Amino acid sequence: MKFFKIAAFGIILLTHLAPLNAYYVTYKEQYYRLYHLHHIQYPDDTMENIYWLEKAMQADFANPLYAMAFIEDETQWEKYRYLFNMHINLKLIEQYLFLGNKWNKRQAYFYNAPWKEQNLESLETAETCYRTALYYWNAATGTEIASFISFDDGEWIVITPDGYYNASPKGDQHLNVR
Repeated sequence: MKFFKIAAFGIILLTHLAPLNAYYVTYKEQYYRLYHLHHIQYPDDTMENIYWLEKAMQADFANPLYAMAFIEDETQWEKYRYLFNMHINLKLIEQYLFLGNKWNKRQAYFYNAPWKEQNLESLETAETCYRTALYYWNAATGTEIASFISFDDGEWIVITPDGYYNASPKGDQHLNVR
């Protein structure tokens, strides 16, 4: 009986001591530190890196005291934030291109005919990865994706640089096409 009391006390003690060195990941810099490269990068490793980088994009910056660079004034802090976001975007582009490359079947051989459907699905997955990389490229370079225009009557319209648009039910009445 005494053994069980000591064992129970030991288990309780271990469960309370185990998380002492753990910390919550909340800031961009912390999520970025979870990103890492493997010598041989399998798709699961790439998807893990994408997960950490996308979490980093959504998170807030840490206090400038805990930044990954020495920050002395507000101008440096602003430049640090822009460069850090651009760096994360470029790493996401790299990871999505790498992932798309894993699924990209460059040539179709006659002996692949029984797996035609799987090869087509693989190409669709690769295309999705490439399109996502393009999205992050546009975010990194500041390329305009669309313009949102709201009007005084509560209507709105969104116009892409290619000329496509989407509008509220009466928003297209404000559109003048030449």
